[in-house]
Amino acid sequence: VFNMDGMFEGAVSFNQPINFRAERLVYAEDMFSGATSFNQSVTLSNSNLLSTVAGMFANVSCFNQPVNLSSTVNVTNMDGMFLNVVGFQQDLSSWDTSAVTSCVDFCSRCRLPSFPRCNPCGASSALVIEGNVSVCSPPTSICGKVCRNPTSRYCRRDERFPSC
Repeated sequence: VFNMDGMFEGAVSFNQPINFRAERLVYAEDMFSGATSFNQSVTLSNSNLLSTVAGMFANVSCFNQPVNLSSTVNVTNMDGMFLNVVGFQQDLSSWDTSAVTSCVDFCSRCRLPSFPRCNPCGASSALVIEGNVSVCSPPTSICGKVCRNPTSRYCRRDERFPSC
C-alpha cells in the first residue's frame, strides 16, 4: 500500500489496534482524522518511505496510545499531526525529525512530554507576524503557506500563531 490518506478519516466508531508492515507506505495524511472513538496503539513497521503524516490523528481528541513508526527519517510534513488531540501525552523523543520541513500546529492543544524539533520555518528562520499573517523571516521554501489560509485545518487560532 502506497497511500493511506484518509483511510479511517471520520470513522467515528472505529477503535481497533493497527499493526502492519508499511514498507511501501509514503502518505498517511489524515489517516485517522476525526475518528473520534479511536484510542488504540498504531505500529507501522518498515516505514522507511513514509513522508507525510499531516493531520494523521487530527481531532481524535481522546487518543493517547503509542505511535510506533519504525522510521521517521524521511518524514517531511507533520502539519497538524496531533492537532486538537488534547489527551495525547506519549513520548516521541526517539523520532528522527531531521527531514521535517513543515510542522505547523503539529501538536496544538496536546501535552507532549518531549519532542526533538519542530520549527515550521526551519532552523534558519523565525515565525513573525506581518499584518494579519504569520510568516517566516527570512522566507523559506515552506513558509509562504504558514497561516496564509486561516480556514485551513492546520492553521487554527492558537498561542503560537496569534494572528491566525
